[in-house]
Amino acid sequence: MSKMEAVCVHVSAFQETTAPYHAYFFIAVTAGTSPLGPWWIYALDYSPGTPNFTFDYPHVGFDNDAVQWTANNLQSGFTGAYLGTIAKSIIYNG
Repeated sequence: MSKMEAVCVHVSAFQETTAPYHAYFFIAVTAGTSPLGPWWIYALDYSPGTPNFTFDYPHVGFDNDAVQWTANNLQSGFTGAYLGTIAKSIIYNG
């Protein structure tokens, strides 16, 4: 079985509601084939750098080559959307 077939991935999102108002997507990937073994954890900072923003409707997608994440920015109304991507070859290899 190849590394690509055996890896486990967990994704979650977190937002600070006080200064410095950061929002993160956390991606955790097993370092081996077992979910009981060690994990590599990536904190992907998704922060507009301004107070009083809301990180809304987060989603994650996967394809053969990458992991993508997205969320809406709200600050006194909709101000835009954010899309990030990272190659699986990077996160699967620590």
